[in-house]
Amino acid sequence: MSPFFKSINLYAALGLLFCLVLVLAPDLLPLAIGQDNSTWTPINTAQYRFGDNYYYAAWVAEVLQHGFPPNSPSAAEFADKPLLETLRWFPLFVAALPGFVWPDLDFRAIYIIDYVFTVCVFFGLPFYLTRRLTGHNLGALLVGISVLFFTAYSWTDIPVAVGYPGADSLWRWVKLLFGYVIHGQLELLQMFEYEALQGSFRYINLSISGPILMIYGLMCFCLYAREKPNWLLAAALMVLSPFMAFSYPSHALIAYLSIGGFSVLAFLRGRKPAAGILFGIGALTAAILFFGGYIGYTIHVFEVNALWQNIFHKETLKLIDRPIWMMVTMVILNKYSLTLALVWWLTRDNRDLRDMALVFGSIGCALAVTGLFDMPQLWGRFMGRGIDHLWFMTLLIAVVHGLKKVQPYKQLTQDRLVKLKHAFTVFVLAVPVLSFGPYAYHCATNGTRFMPEGRWQALQWIKENAADQTVATTNWDDLTFIPIYTPATLMHDHMIIGGRSPEDEVARYIGLWKFLGYPRDMLENRFKIMFPAVWERVTSKREKLLAPPLLDEEKYAASQIGEGSIYWSYVTTVNGMNVATPEREIDPAFLKHLMDLYDQTDAKAVPTRFPFKYVVVSGQERALPMKAALPLNKVYSNETHDIYEVTP
Repeated sequence: MSPFFKSINLYAALGLLFCLVLVLAPDLLPLAIGQDNSTWTPINTAQYRFGDNYYYAAWVAEVLQHGFPPNSPSAAEFADKPLLETLRWFPLFVAALPGFVWPDLDFRAIYIIDYVFTVCVFFGLPFYLTRRLTGHNLGALLVGISVLFFTAYSWTDIPVAVGYPGADSLWRWVKLLFGYVIHGQLELLQMFEYEALQGSFRYINLSISGPILMIYGLMCFCLYAREKPNWLLAAALMVLSPFMAFSYPSHALIAYLSIGGFSVLAFLRGRKPAAGILFGIGALTAAILFFGGYIGYTIHVFEVNALWQNIFHKETLKLIDRPIWMMVTMVILNKYSLTLALVWWLTRDNRDLRDMALVFGSIGCALAVTGLFDMPQLWGRFMGRGIDHLWFMTLLIAVVHGLKKVQPYKQLTQDRLVKLKHAFTVFVLAVPVLSFGPYAYHCATNGTRFMPEGRWQALQWIKENAADQTVATTNWDDLTFIPIYTPATLMHDHMIIGGRSPEDEVARYIGLWKFLGYPRDMLENRFKIMFPAVWERVTSKREKLLAPPLLDEEKYAASQIGEGSIYWSYVTTVNGMNVATPEREIDPAFLKHLMDLYDQTDAKAVPTRFPFKYVVVSGQERALPMKAALPLNKVYSNETHDIYEVTP
């Protein structure tokens, strides 16, 4: 084997091993150590974890349990109704793929494999591309590690331009720019959850859809840069291209802008074979989607989806309230245009790298223009959840390539140059170690990777005995785990998982509470404290997040009504009524509406109105006096859970 391949294998293998150990340690170290009377779970509830992994895990499980197209993981009545995740099913399929290959594979193992995929792509492809374009092994290693671990705090968190939220003046933007470059590394050292680094580790969107976009973008570049056509690569891109329409929307847009950008550039550069292949793939993809009814299907999904109608549909296309000079700055002097100019200068003797920067940088500049519009919920998802991995990678590769051409760098003595390289290498390696190492230790001891053994046993009973049935429970931990670890559906659930409207979910929760005969005043108190409890949970400090549970049982139950059933603060009105005051208290009119709904609910009619066969009782509700409106037959019991069958 030649020295070239020996060196690239050594650096790549050691770098990949380094990244895998750090990323997987927070999940696997607790598994190795264990916890008494508990079962290991890399996915946990909002009482123990920060972020959306429980949400996307339910959707991956839906793909495995019920196939395609994925519909609601928990609402039986929506078995044939498309939701937003039905439209963006492709990352869910990729995440579920190990389960299709090995049907008996434990879902928890699938979750771990998904993060292996994330690491391999976010480290491996930047490493490969840096090595190919610059010839630097060490540079390739550092770029790969940086793209995986540093994208969020070192790039995404920097305000795009003057005029963006938080950067309302030139001085404020400059201050934030340097502040994030320095303070961001300190934030990384204070790691408390995977999804705090949304740039790489937000499950599915971005940890699956992001790597898929990077694969697609680099396939386009490789076809563009090759002197002779690679028909195998072209065929693979042709197969992948239509599926990108069913990825995260911002990633779908960026993918098609990438293939369009490289095809146009290939024509301008006189690279006719590459231009023909890329244009042909793009045109054929457009034809497949158009004649396949993609546009009409997408419009239909948006029209019938409660999540879209309650959040994004309310935003209107209007300009932000900023001075004209700020708007001009946002268009021509944003962080993408400024760094594109830097990369253009650094890559003046490397046409392929410069062309890659031109395509990805132009996409970043174009998306930055969305900041002109006051639509933060919608357009905010096209920057940090879009182009940033590709652009940050391109920027770092350009720096590796162009650094030796910078005059102050060229004048360094060999001894100082070696010291500088060593110092930067130590920094890039040390920060992830000092971040993920302590985080893994905390995860091994703080319960975030465990559930009570009794809950796991109850889930297994449901999986074996109620797989095709609807289950009801007022316990939000059970609500979280049932769609993930069992095929059963739920009488009520988080509205963003089930797909029901907030009005429907609240009515179902109230109906179940009244059916079970739980105290009316206890329910009213939960309504009164739910929004303050939500705020307390979502603003928990790092120390609390590393030592959960985040709230006491009653506050947590209340918070999940506000956060899970209503989806406040994204949803602010229900039935035309404001749900909360500016002080984050429940609106009195809304509270009266909820209690009137309780009083008007016919308890005996609840199982008919909202069909369910089994009731799962656990947590503090297990200690409450239960006076069910219909006879219940206990069919399962352990130290933490009781399961009842509703008797007609």
